[in-house]
Amino acid sequence: MSEDPRNEAVARNVEKLIKCLTGDSLTASERRTQEQQALHKIRHHRYLSTNGHAVRRSINNMIERFYYEGMDEHADTVHLLASVIIESAGWTGHYEVDVQYSLLDFLFSMTYEPVQNVRRNLIKMQQRALAIRKELEATSIETDATESIANWVSLLNDHYNDRPSQSLDSDSSSNLSAWSDVDDMDDHISMSSLQNKQLVKRTFDSSSNPSFTSMALCRQYNGKIESDTDSLSLNSCSSSRYWTSRSWGRLRELAALEPPQPQSQYKKAIFNSDHLSTVVHSNWWRQDFDFYAKTANIAPGSNFAISYVQHLNRETCGIVKHQLPRTTNESNLVREIILMFFAPVSCCFFEVEPQQQDISVRKNISVSSVSSYTLKNVLEEEVLPALQAMQQLRRIINDLTLPTSDEPTTGTLRCFAWGLRDLINPIQDSLIEFEHRLLDRADGKEVNAPSTTLMCFMRHMQEEFKRLLLLKSLTTSAIIKGPPHLRSAYCLSQIYKHTMFNIDHQKLATALLLVSMRRYCCIMDNWWRHAEFDDWHNEFIVECLPEHFAYYGQRIQERLPLTDIDDKGDPHPNLDIIRALRECTFYQLLLEHAMEAGETQDLLASVNLLGDLVLSCNNIGSLYNDLIKQLFNELKSDPNSVSVWKQDDRPLKEYNAHVLQTTSRLGDSELMSIFTQHIRQSQEEQQQQQILQAPSANLLDILDSLERSTILQQPNVLPRSLTKLLWQRYEFANVHVMRWYREELMLTDHLRFLRHLMLLEADYLLYPFYTNLFRQIEGYEDWARSSLLTLELYDLLEPHYGSLANQLEVHVVSLVRSQSNRMFEALDAIEIEYSMPPPLQSIITESQMIQYNGIWRIVLKVKWAAWKLENMRFLRRVNRDTFAPMDLIGLTVRRLEILRFWLISLINSLHSHLCTHVMQSLGGQFEKQLSTTKNIRELRNMHSAYMKTLCKHCLLSPDLEGIRYALDQIFHLIFVLDMEWTTCPSFLEESLALAIDLSSDLSSSNSSDREKALEYLALNQIEELELTYIRCHRMLAGILKDLVYKQDHKFLISLEVAINASAPH
Repeated sequence: MSEDPRNEAVARNVEKLIKCLTGDSLTASERRTQEQQALHKIRHHRYLSTNGHAVRRSINNMIERFYYEGMDEHADTVHLLASVIIESAGWTGHYEVDVQYSLLDFLFSMTYEPVQNVRRNLIKMQQRALAIRKELEATSIETDATESIANWVSLLNDHYNDRPSQSLDSDSSSNLSAWSDVDDMDDHISMSSLQNKQLVKRTFDSSSNPSFTSMALCRQYNGKIESDTDSLSLNSCSSSRYWTSRSWGRLRELAALEPPQPQSQYKKAIFNSDHLSTVVHSNWWRQDFDFYAKTANIAPGSNFAISYVQHLNRETCGIVKHQLPRTTNESNLVREIILMFFAPVSCCFFEVEPQQQDISVRKNISVSSVSSYTLKNVLEEEVLPALQAMQQLRRIINDLTLPTSDEPTTGTLRCFAWGLRDLINPIQDSLIEFEHRLLDRADGKEVNAPSTTLMCFMRHMQEEFKRLLLLKSLTTSAIIKGPPHLRSAYCLSQIYKHTMFNIDHQKLATALLLVSMRRYCCIMDNWWRHAEFDDWHNEFIVECLPEHFAYYGQRIQERLPLTDIDDKGDPHPNLDIIRALRECTFYQLLLEHAMEAGETQDLLASVNLLGDLVLSCNNIGSLYNDLIKQLFNELKSDPNSVSVWKQDDRPLKEYNAHVLQTTSRLGDSELMSIFTQHIRQSQEEQQQQQILQAPSANLLDILDSLERSTILQQPNVLPRSLTKLLWQRYEFANVHVMRWYREELMLTDHLRFLRHLMLLEADYLLYPFYTNLFRQIEGYEDWARSSLLTLELYDLLEPHYGSLANQLEVHVVSLVRSQSNRMFEALDAIEIEYSMPPPLQSIITESQMIQYNGIWRIVLKVKWAAWKLENMRFLRRVNRDTFAPMDLIGLTVRRLEILRFWLISLINSLHSHLCTHVMQSLGGQFEKQLSTTKNIRELRNMHSAYMKTLCKHCLLSPDLEGIRYALDQIFHLIFVLDMEWTTCPSFLEESLALAIDLSSDLSSSNSSDREKALEYLALNQIEELELTYIRCHRMLAGILKDLVYKQDHKFLISLEVAINASAPH
């Protein structure tokens, strides 16, 4: 808005309008507020997009509101003025519909609550109206008195007689009065014709230039006429503004009379109508002229366009009269088409809508040999799409490259626009080449030159038109509106889709993608070589958070939102674009490399090792140049053909190598090295030049090299080349990072400590801790205290692991479960938290610590089951012969012991699987592989795969939920067996019912003891325990069999064999 010169005039007039309407009652700040509000209304008005019905309803509502407020005079005035504007005859010929309603809407939008303002300021308005009337009456009296005193006739005659005589035929300079009599209209008309004649004279003088086309001449001619008309309208407007201003209370003072001022000099033009009609053809460009081309011969079909229309008029017998089409020759048509590609304006065959910049073909105009309808269809189907594509591409290029565009652009989009410009330049060269052929043929220079007809032009530009349509389609899909990072990433992803091997234009898309990636390459290059995140457009796919927002190593995050819902709970406005980027493999590749690079540099910066990385990367070349070289190496194309980069001369190189090899065997080696010193220096210089020499970044050179490769070589060639180059840069950083992880952070010691603690590999150290924990839980003690558990664990581990034991802390996560006397429930109430440095948290994540705690709990449950079964002491009867036949008590004890042995066998199989086959074997393999990692990503992936395998082998994966359910039933069975085992010894005395032969006399027995024994015999659960175990064992055996033989879980073979071989019957 500020660059438009009309804005200054608008601002001055708005300031005057506000001051005139408000007077001096407002302060300076209030007046500035009113001015800003008025300017805002003017700038953001809807202009010609107004709905007439809505405006009419708003006016009726305002009139009714005035009536309700008791202001009938104001209501009638508004109704009268609105009717005058709406019913004015000046709108009938306007090209826009309902323009009068647009004007009314604009005027009413400037009033800002008219009813309320009139009601508030009604008294002041009446007083002001009275003051204006009084001033007008006083002014009219003074004016009449002054005019009666002054002799205006004599004054005007004096000035009129002093004016020099003028002649239109003279070549001398003429001095015209700026305040001549308005009634002298003949002089004014003759003056306008003189100006037109002089313009024609200048036109003929300019026609000697061969590059001057008839389009430019016509624009100057029409522009002169329009300027004269505008000057008249401005004069009339200025006079109307003067008389309108007199209606106000404060009249303007007339300026002092000035002497006549000289106007611009004019020369008489020599008008030659023949030359104008045969050379300039300015009448073609005016729609009020009918012109017809002179045919080259008298053949019947040479003037088919007019003959056909005349034939139709004769056949219809005057019922339907078709207008004769205007005709011209084919050379002019082709030149107009070429001109429309460079400067689209309304001309003979085409019309350009100034507001929408839309190009259309005019009706009823053709060449002599073709009907107007046929030519219009040909132009609309063959030429018009290419014209519209060229116009749209130019507009997109200007919007993306020029700083005056409304929406801010990004570096990636600017590189994309430069690539489009490089692709359009050859098309423009082809158009200019064909126009040179037209000019040469018109001058008769090349008699045997190729034809220049419309069909030849379309055949000549056939491939170029296809490329224009292709570029338009690609650009329309790649350019969107949104945040800068979305626009840049989406543009690259859409171009990447066109690089697949089943697409015809994959080579063009590959070259365009390579050029568009230049900004991304510069950002990554500065990141690696200078440790600077130069993303001032905020267009890169990741961002770096400030230091106080996150720890080092965790400050790099993706710009795309992680979820589909924003902070307010609504879907993201660009949800479709975000999903498309998530599915793009090229975007995922860029994101992976960006996160890896950012995390690596962030970690090195936290330990002051970033300077070492920058020094090691000084010898690395530009990423963009290296990407071009690597791309052609992947394609195995010949770069010498397009001078992408130059190689050494092979014969000279072989000769120098042969000389060095031969002289190394002769005589003194030091003397020979002096003789061959110039060859060695030349080789070193050539190597340095080859490293520093940058390939050509021109898109046409890249595309020319890609054309020499086959189609099958194209898919994923650019991602593959980019991956290789970025991995070379990672190697420089990973040398420092991995050394820091191993030596400074002691990653191996941390992982070994977690395996010894959480996986209970150091069982010999942790046995006192968890056995004491078992006793406290079973003894109903107040054991769930984090501080005591942490202190007890620290006392056991500190002598062996030192400072690592200080990072442990035992937490109680569930008070409800901690109060349970069932061991397998109480153990779920605690977990171990291990505090690590932030860099280690990227390797051992929070979710993996949850997995460690899950493994720790299931191993503790198995340890408790084995410990509980092993500590069940055998039941022995006092003074009982071991080899005597078993009575009722002996049978009961034996059944309990058999059930205990069954459970011991099952738990030992499970314990052997977890602690021997899983933890020790997997832990040893993981520790060996840990020393072979070369970068952080391999380290993270290795530890993640290790934890995933460990959870699966420890029966914690979702598909092994059935086994975990069967184990819970077995743990509950052990809990019930322990209670039964504890109750049984109280009935092993000889005097109790279990020891009495039922056939003997029972009269001497204690009746209370007998009743107690009989109650135990009736309520013991030995049979239910046996049946429950058999069902659990069979269920577990069946699940393991299905997992091993149907779902191919081979790691469960040993456990399946052990459990199925020991199934009870």
